[in-house]
Amino acid sequence: MNLLDFKQIRQTFGLKDVKGTVTIHLYSKNSKEFILHSGSPDLKEFLMQRCPIGCVGECYVKDNSMLCCIGEASAKLLVRRTNVRKAMKSVFLHLKKFNGYAITFEHSDFGGVCDFVEDAIFSLILSSYSYNFLKTKNSQEASCQFLLNDAGYEKITKMAHAQNIARFLGDTPANLMTPTLFAEYAREIFRDQNVEVEVFSKNFMVENQMNLVLSVAQGSVQEPKLLQITYLGSSSNDIDVAVVGKGVCFDTGGISIKPAAEMYTQKADMMGAATLLCAIKAAADLRLKINIKGVFPLVENMPSGSATKPGDVFVSRSGTTVEVDNTDAEGRLVLADGLSFAQQYNPKYLFDAATLTGAIRVALGNVYSGYFTESEEISDMITESGDKFNDLMWRMPLSPFYREAMVSQVADINNMGGPGAGSSKAAEFLKEFVDTEKTIWVHFDIAGTKRASYIPEMHGKEVTGRPLPVFVDLFEKISTNKGN
Repeated sequence: MNLLDFKQIRQTFGLKDVKGTVTIHLYSKNSKEFILHSGSPDLKEFLMQRCPIGCVGECYVKDNSMLCCIGEASAKLLVRRTNVRKAMKSVFLHLKKFNGYAITFEHSDFGGVCDFVEDAIFSLILSSYSYNFLKTKNSQEASCQFLLNDAGYEKITKMAHAQNIARFLGDTPANLMTPTLFAEYAREIFRDQNVEVEVFSKNFMVENQMNLVLSVAQGSVQEPKLLQITYLGSSSNDIDVAVVGKGVCFDTGGISIKPAAEMYTQKADMMGAATLLCAIKAAADLRLKINIKGVFPLVENMPSGSATKPGDVFVSRSGTTVEVDNTDAEGRLVLADGLSFAQQYNPKYLFDAATLTGAIRVALGNVYSGYFTESEEISDMITESGDKFNDLMWRMPLSPFYREAMVSQVADINNMGGPGAGSSKAAEFLKEFVDTEKTIWVHFDIAGTKRASYIPEMHGKEVTGRPLPVFVDLFEKISTNKGN
């Protein structure tokens, strides 16, 4: 079938010919006072004549100027930045009356604490996203077009557009985003860039002894694919970062089947792969001087007469034997072989990302993404990147005591470790397949932040694409640290 035209997402801000310019001004409430962060005294007088309340997203329009409230000026910086992001949905809706205009944010130092314009631009682009590809009539938002003046903010703009593509991949129904179709979308995403896209078949995985990936795929009529992306932005041939994304295009749980309620959300069980794939897209757009190898095993996890049974044992690519106690713990199986495969490129850094465990959502909710690493250096970088882009990250513990819970009576390791600390046990399972003496490894569990955001004004109700900005910023940090 024909692929959906995901490129139309970007057309909302791709207008060529403009009718005029509308300028966005931000204001805050400070006790009983109102602070207009930019603009003339006349605009401040106009604002006060409207008798504003000061709630987040409150908007007023005067000629070609729009004033938008970002909440309490005395709130903590984290809250203020989040309020800016919430407010942009209201701005986008008010922009309908300026269809065909260029959009400019009036700059201000906001008391020297933060450049809220960057948050505003990022959120405005994400707020504009609407999945209307399968509707017979497009939404009103999709029919509006603007030119976003982002001079000085090209990085955040490119990341936002890439994140919207990741959201598209995750929101698309599973019958239209099979392993084969996901790989075809990857070709389209990188079609005009100097990025190598390779798609390998089931036979390739058999030859490379990726038996854990194949064990997950064997219950589905959809053939698994191994997608490999190579971006070489550095003059060296060495791979700086290898990334492995969980690409389970639909997860029923297999024989250990999930409850029916909201099973449709499992079409987004490939967001580890989608988010990392689009992070590489952003890195290529930004021409970062770094070499990245992406490895994305793509499968469906389905129950059938040929599906893996609880208790089955498989030999992994690394030679470690694995007892599959629960077929719904399939993501770690896919990643284990993917991590083994990626290490043949001798990367300095090895990242994997997956919607891996419900336990991470229990621990962190939908606010923080969890990550696991033994490296203090990379942990500091991750936290800094999360704070920088208001995409919060929280380090979770690794421990040999969690590994002890994964003992199998018939194999080297069990894919389940009993109740409690499920995300840490899953991380310990993955660590079994990583040579941490040779590479700096980080596991990102994004199951809690993949959808149903705590900022629905920006992310909507479904897939978020988080934490794509963190991945891109890490790529840039690594590039800078290596001296390129």
